[in-house]
Amino acid sequence: MMAAKLNKVFFYCIIFVSIIKAQKGVDYSDYKSQSDHQKFFKTRRAVAACQIEKLNKGALVVVLKDNQLLINGLVKANNQSLAQEKFLSQFVINKNILVAFKSSFTFSKVYFIYSSTLDSLNKGVRKNIFLDTTLTVNSEIELKENDYFLCFRDYVYNSSIGFVKEDSAKFVSENGNPGGTEYFVIKNKYGHQLKKPFPFYNDGIKNMYTGIKGKIFEFQTYFESSLTLKGTNYFPNSNYLAELKEIKEGKRKPVKYVNSSNAQSIKISKDLLFEILQSSVASLNEDLKNFYLESKVDGDKAKSKEFDKYCY
Repeated sequence: MMAAKLNKVFFYCIIFVSIIKAQKGVDYSDYKSQSDHQKFFKTRRAVAACQIEKLNKGALVVVLKDNQLLINGLVKANNQSLAQEKFLSQFVINKNILVAFKSSFTFSKVYFIYSSTLDSLNKGVRKNIFLDTTLTVNSEIELKENDYFLCFRDYVYNSSIGFVKEDSAKFVSENGNPGGTEYFVIKNKYGHQLKKPFPFYNDGIKNMYTGIKGKIFEFQTYFESSLTLKGTNYFPNSNYLAELKEIKEGKRKPVKYVNSSNAQSIKISKDLLFEILQSSVASLNEDLKNFYLESKVDGDKAKSKEFDKYCY
């Protein structure tokens, strides 16, 4: 009996030692050779350097949501009041984003488009889909730059794809697990998020939330007719949080919003406040400028030609 127990203990000890040895002896080159790893690192830097130059000389197309399917569904369900609320709240968010880019993004030319017309852009349409400062399509705005990148308000994904040649990129879908925070994320024309060291999203802006109490903030919009962009007005206030602080300190009278047939108060979350978005855009713009200068110093640009098939 004792011998049997000793044999059992000895057996488990052998198994345990084998596992430890196996873990210590793991050679990650079994999964990816060191030369492949070095090539991937070199590819990342070269492609990022190529892409930052193309963006600087090209354009950034900011994709705005229009919630058209949701709004149409609410109208069809005869829920006009909720449809108007969703329409106006999206208008306020889009106006905040547009003005934030207009005031703080200087790295390249910037255009604005609704997500519902993104397919037209992908098919080569370069006019009659771009928005002016009133968030309406302006036929005089034309994308003339050869190279462009997309920018979404989106999550950063642990991407399921590596580097894809451009001739097959449109057939590849990107999947992965999203992070918990939305950023301004730069993607290629096929909707694949870019890769580090390219600063493809505005990292670190979460610290701005510190000291801002509350999750929902209220604004007033004005309109001439329901669910119509023409005649809808809202003006982002870059001093909103400072004024809110003065109200809480008793230095300024509280604002009372009165809804009417031509005015309605809209509530949005704090991460979509104009001041937060403006700082996010400014942070992204600064990161892009810094990386552009770094890529020139490192000389990666001169090494990028063999990787041009990934630079789009």
